[in-house]
Amino acid sequence: IETTSLKRLASASEIANVILFLSSDLSSYITGQTIRVDGGIWSMKKINLKKIKNISKNIRKNILFAAKCAGSSSAHIGGALSCVDILSVLFFNIMKIDKKNKMDLKRDRFILSKGHGCLAYYAALVEKKFIVKKELETFEKNESNLLGHPVMNRDIGIEFSNGSLGMGLSLGIGVAISF
Repeated sequence: IETTSLKRLASASEIANVILFLSSDLSSYITGQTIRVDGGIWSMKKINLKKIKNISKNIRKNILFAAKCAGSSSAHIGGALSCVDILSVLFFNIMKIDKKNKMDLKRDRFILSKGHGCLAYYAALVEKKFIVKKELETFEKNESNLLGHPVMNRDIGIEFSNGSLGMGLSLGIGVAISF
């Protein structure tokens, strides 16, 4: 099975629907080179659904592991679990990011607009090998790189600090204008 690369042929507002479609059981029935989701047309190669589902499962396990290690700290497990499938598809099928070339000007940038979903972000970075799983044990502890909202640390793959809901929109616009 080959992995997928999506080529945008429709408006950017449809990407969430495409990601949800690809992470659903319905996507296993894809046989052609294009799919239609809510009227948009997306061209694609075959997707390795087994790989994406396995990555999603590992991310969920890592979220629960970090939350358990945090103890009574506020881990926002629900907010993290709600975006696992989206992060799995983005980090492992769409985004061009690489630990070896983390300063490449042509890399994709990820902005987590809901900072309280950071456990999913950290867990995805573990799967992407930007951070080691053992570091999840330090979540929300003193001297940790993994706080309750992402704080910029390019060494571990976090390019933007954030916290407030919706903050990602203004960050994203600023980043887009800067290029």
